[in-house]
Amino acid sequence: MEIEIKILTQDDLETFQELLDVFDHVFEYKPYTRPDINYLAEVLRKDGFMAVVATVDNQTVAGLTAYILTQYHTTKPLLYIHDLAVFQPFQRKGIGSRLLKFVKKHCRSNGFQEIYLQAELEDGYALDFYRSTLPSEEIQAVNFNYKTSKD
Repeated sequence: MEIEIKILTQDDLETFQELLDVFDHVFEYKPYTRPDINYLAEVLRKDGFMAVVATVDNQTVAGLTAYILTQYHTTKPLLYIHDLAVFQPFQRKGIGSRLLKFVKKHCRSNGFQEIYLQAELEDGYALDFYRSTLPSEEIQAVNFNYKTSKD
């Protein structure tokens, strides 16, 4: 099985939509109205956004989305991984680990200070997976969310 991993560009809108389909399936999202194609194209063009996909035989089987955060106490940016998912038939084949390895290499090469992400304490599989990727540190934290709209 040959796996290709790449960072999406603004020309990869169709692949970005395929990645969103993977997220919808893996995270078992309740039905929702996905933003229109123009909005998704705008998201993909933003300098502070990154989408990385893994494909097998031209099929998007995994990927992640991340936000590049500018800091005020250093010139080195942070990368916050928002979502990472592997389509079920391709799980436990090393694809998720390869995605993280790819992103780590990219961030090292581009002067990022750090990569971070969050996993819910109830999600034992995700915790086990991220621990297996040998993070530099594991920090226990509590998130406080403030809803600003009803949707």
